[in-house]
Amino acid sequence: MEEPIAQEEVEVDGGDTTTDDDDDDDDDDDVDDTEAIFLTDNLIVDASKAFVNYTLPAVDYQKYINEEGDVRDITKEIYNHFNDDYDLIVILAVETVKPEGTAYGITTPAKNSIQGLGGSVFDATSSFGSDGRLNGVVFMPRTEFV
Repeated sequence: MEEPIAQEEVEVDGGDTTTDDDDDDDDDDDVDDTEAIFLTDNLIVDASKAFVNYTLPAVDYQKYINEEGDVRDITKEIYNHFNDDYDLIVILAVETVKPEGTAYGITTPAKNSIQGLGGSVFDATSSFGSDGRLNGVVFMPRTEFV
């Protein structure tokens, strides 16, 4: 069984919604905006392109819940389909309760270009699949933690 590891569950309707009134206008305002775009079998984007639902096999999903997963595997898959237009990628799992012994959230930095704050300046964005824009990735096991 596969479990989603992304931001929102996408509602798939598959058709247009139109009213059954006597309007004879043929405008395109009646299209259902909950239709999904299937990029792959396990990578779905909502029609507004605001949320991505990436489904992992259960064994891989469990690695993230156990804080053993590498978010770079997910970001590389996302960058196969999206431009490098994001400063931050947030991954939300769909656990109903916080798994015992796990953090409320984990941030994985992709780069630090700010000097003088005590941290090293680095750029590991390419290991995430980014061409340099991504600052980091946040993983949270529950959507309620946002």
